[in-house]
Amino acid sequence: MDGGGNVPPLLAVAAAVSARGHRVRVAGHECLHGQVTRAGLTFQAYRGVRPWDSTREQSPLRWVPMFNDRHIADEVERLCRESRPDAAVVDCMLLPALAAVQENNIRHAVFTHTFRGYMNRMHRYGAGTAARLYGYRISKLWNAAEVNIVATVPRLDPDSRRRQPGNVRWVGAVVTGSSAHPEPGPPLVLVSMSTNGFRGQRRTLSRIMAALAALPVRAVVTTGGVIDPADLPVAPNVDVAGYVDHAEVLPRCSLLIGHGGHATTLRALAHDIPVLVIPASALADQRLIGSSVARAGAGLMLTRSATPATLTDNITRLLTEPRWRTAAAGIGQEVRSADAASTAADLIEGLSLR
Repeated sequence: MDGGGNVPPLLAVAAAVSARGHRVRVAGHECLHGQVTRAGLTFQAYRGVRPWDSTREQSPLRWVPMFNDRHIADEVERLCRESRPDAAVVDCMLLPALAAVQENNIRHAVFTHTFRGYMNRMHRYGAGTAARLYGYRISKLWNAAEVNIVATVPRLDPDSRRRQPGNVRWVGAVVTGSSAHPEPGPPLVLVSMSTNGFRGQRRTLSRIMAALAALPVRAVVTTGGVIDPADLPVAPNVDVAGYVDHAEVLPRCSLLIGHGGHATTLRALAHDIPVLVIPASALADQRLIGSSVARAGAGLMLTRSATPATLTDNITRLLTEPRWRTAAAGIGQEVRSADAASTAADLIEGLSLR
């Protein structure tokens, strides 16, 4: 489903499975067509489902009908009838698709793209309660899968220290990175807010840019297609763009300022870069990610109401005190050594061999 940060790790795993010689097709919202085909995978757009575009600025409550769209279940059932798969991998939030593969007795994996500590608590209590109105029991669906692949760093995820159902497997974060080597001169800061249309991001970005303008740094701000760069203020040391390839920028960076999205946060840590998290939504996983990174000593977390002066102070701490980068490098080494996509591919291959 088009949920922003949930897409790249699942596509990376799908590509790893495909590289082993298996036939892989990806079903999803039409707006994912470009991402899927650029990954070299076959795409099947859902037909007749609720229109959806995660980049629209909208209330989080609008996500609930998408999560539970029965037309997606109908689509998955149709695809299974036309060409029955040996195995299926389903996003943990997409309950109609998960129910459909279970009803069709297809071996399958649940793919959890963020902390299970969030999915198994706040998401289960919130979205899971709403899902009951549509006839879906979230824990029952997750626990019925042959395997629940959790694609994150175990020591950052609170649930890794709690007893879990027997099908849960942590594989590591499905991101790539190498130890960053900041360029000489003023440090480079990457600001990357959500590709989802969370409300209030313009104000947050404006405050961040005001803070950066007061510091001896260079900065690149990406708006993820949600905000027109022309709508933001201008600062002489800040470049603003809709999209920037993080793979090109992160190896030269000294700091990431982000909303706490799992994919971007872990990608920065995979480059040994500390993170300043400013959650964009109280309902998403961002606060838990920010607090976990802060507890690990690899970054700090502030609220969206933080003033430019507070932002300036915290940015300065993260750029000048070596301990933040040292802690980030420890997590980075763990991320890079896991080979998470390959481990997940092993688990998926095992489904069709049983």
